[in-house]
Amino acid sequence: RIQNPTTYDFGCTSVEIDRAGTGSSQFWNSNTSNYLMNKSFRVIPTNNTSSVAYDITLYFSQAEVNGWQTATGQSWSNIQLIKLPSQISNVTPGNPEPDGTGTVTVVTPTLGTIGTNNTITYTFSNGFSGFGAGVPGVFGTLPITLLSFTGRLQKENVLLEWATSLEHNSRGFEIEKSRDGINFYKTGYIAGAGNSNSTRRYNFTDPSKATEFNYYRIKMLDIDNSYKYSNIVLVKNTNSSQEVMVINNPFSGPINIRFAKIPNGKLSARLYDMKGSKIYENTYENFNQTTLQINTSGRFMSDGIYLLRIETRGKIYDLKVMKQ
Repeated sequence: RIQNPTTYDFGCTSVEIDRAGTGSSQFWNSNTSNYLMNKSFRVIPTNNTSSVAYDITLYFSQAEVNGWQTATGQSWSNIQLIKLPSQISNVTPGNPEPDGTGTVTVVTPTLGTIGTNNTITYTFSNGFSGFGAGVPGVFGTLPITLLSFTGRLQKENVLLEWATSLEHNSRGFEIEKSRDGINFYKTGYIAGAGNSNSTRRYNFTDPSKATEFNYYRIKMLDIDNSYKYSNIVLVKNTNSSQEVMVINNPFSGPINIRFAKIPNGKLSARLYDMKGSKIYENTYENFNQTTLQINTSGRFMSDGIYLLRIETRGKIYDLKVMKQ
């Protein structure tokens, strides 16, 4: 049961039981007492958000409760609710935080009953995702101790600097970047020290020109392929000029556009074939995002070159795009 006390529209929402059973399943450590209940849930709304609080109640049969208690030796009265952005089953002892540091949430819910069945309820305000139940305990920390992680502008690029005080079997550091602080991609790699108990300092210069908002995090890798994420660092470039980039060029479906700066105003998008015929047009009165998606479905477009024209703040940006 999900209760939304606000007027926010989450849109069409999928609620799945993505794992079932009356026993227990391993979570982020190998202690049987810290295994979770087999049953786990996943809630996927069309319009997810971390700015709206909601109440969620999960239902468990008495057989599911009894099976978990017998398998783990734990008591239902101590049950906790576990939440993470992806599926509960993605977490393993070798990969205890698959979505980044701080994204696994463990809370103490309110317990209840409905008939002969059991319920757990909690109020969340960090979006929907995967849910599980158990007493997860703690996971062993990755043998890399990060002292600091900072970033700053260096001319038109971003310089990242970090330091470690301990490294044990460390393989290296993958540098990940994001334009929105949510979707990250790999932009570089620095080899680790392997084994060290003294302060080690590292730096990395992003080869791409800094845009208005630049988010970074470090994926700290161990030689056994386990990893952990650093905190996220935001580096702003208020002096950046506007640039319009097509992320997926060539394209086969929607055209995804990224802006170096948020337009914050009226924006128009037009798509022409090479004969000058207009195929698509849309105008946005107050566009305040760094990405735009143009849906080309329902329009007959043969493979080839097209002209994409973006107009914002009195400037026109013409880009050639290829459909394939």
